[in-house]
Amino acid sequence: MKKSIQFVISAPISTSQVSKNRILPFLNSGLNSEYRVELVSPDKVKLNIQNDSFVHKLLSFNYKDKEKINNFLYRVIYEFNYIFKLAMLARQSKSDITVLSIPSPILLFFSFLFSKQRLIIDLRDLTWEYLPNSNILWRLLKIISKIGAGFFLKRAKAIIVTNFAEKNYILENYSYTGTIIKVSNGISKNQFMQINQCHTNYAMPCVGYLGNIGLGQKIEFLINAAEMLPNIKFLIVGDGGGYKDIEQLIKIKNLKNVHLYGRVDWKKIPEIYKETNILYTQLIEDFNYGLPSKLYEYLATGKCILYGGSGTAKTFLKDFDN
Repeated sequence: MKKSIQFVISAPISTSQVSKNRILPFLNSGLNSEYRVELVSPDKVKLNIQNDSFVHKLLSFNYKDKEKINNFLYRVIYEFNYIFKLAMLARQSKSDITVLSIPSPILLFFSFLFSKQRLIIDLRDLTWEYLPNSNILWRLLKIISKIGAGFFLKRAKAIIVTNFAEKNYILENYSYTGTIIKVSNGISKNQFMQINQCHTNYAMPCVGYLGNIGLGQKIEFLINAAEMLPNIKFLIVGDGGGYKDIEQLIKIKNLKNVHLYGRVDWKKIPEIYKETNILYTQLIEDFNYGLPSKLYEYLATGKCILYGGSGTAKTFLKDFDN
C-alpha cells in the first residue's frame, strides 16, 4: 500500500499564483515518489492534476481576500473561523505525513490537531514579526504571537524554510532541534520561458511594479516618484490591503503617467513585462526577513531591478547582475 502525504494550505491556489507556485513542486515531487498525495485548500475548483494518486479536498467556504479586510479584529475572527474549518477537514485524513504550508500564523496554531511525529511545517514567512510596534497592545500581541509560534514550531518533526535568514531565526529564537530544510520559492519552467522572452517594446523608460499592495511594500513611494517624473510611465499590477489607498492617491495627485491594473491573470503578465524596462519593488525595515516571490519573476526577465530596502532580499539580489 502506498504511503500518503497531505498538504494543507490556507490560501486558495486558484487566485494566488504565489501559493500555487509554492505548492505545485511539492505535489509533483510526492507523486513522482509514488506517494498518495492529498491537497486541502479553500478553493472552489479542483487543481487539474491528472493522476489517480492525487486527491484535492475543497473547503466549502465563502473565502474573502483577507488583505482587503481593513478591520484587524474582524480579519482575525474571519481567518480563525475558516482556518479552523480547514484544519478540521484536514484532520479527517489518515495520511502518514501532514505538511502545513504557513503564510498564516493561525494555521500554525492549529498544528496541535495533528500528530507531531507526522507533522512538517512549511514556514513561508515569519508573519508575526511584521506586526507593528505602534502601541503597547500591538507590542504585546507581537510578543505573544512570537512565543506561541515557537511553541508550535517545536512540535514539528521538520520545518521547511524559504531562505537561510528564516533558518537562523528559528535556531536563534527557538533552539529548534529537529530537521530544517531550505526550499526556495520560485516560478515554473513554463512561466520562466514566457517572461524570459519579454523584450521591451519601448525605448523610453517604463517602471513596473508587479506584486502585493500592502503595508510592507509602501507603494506610496512609487507614486511620489511618478509625480516627480511625469514623462516616465509607471505600471502597477497587483492587489491587497493598500490598493484602495493607492488608487485614491493617484486620483488626488491626478497622475496621468500611472496605470493601476489591479489583480491580473497570469496570461496577461508577459505582455505587461514587455512594456517595462525597469522593475521596482521594496520592503520596509519591519519586513527584513522577507524575500518577495516576485523577485524570481523579475530576475527571469533579465531586466533592470530597483530594490528599495535592506535585509534578506537585498543580500539575495547582490548575487545577480540585473
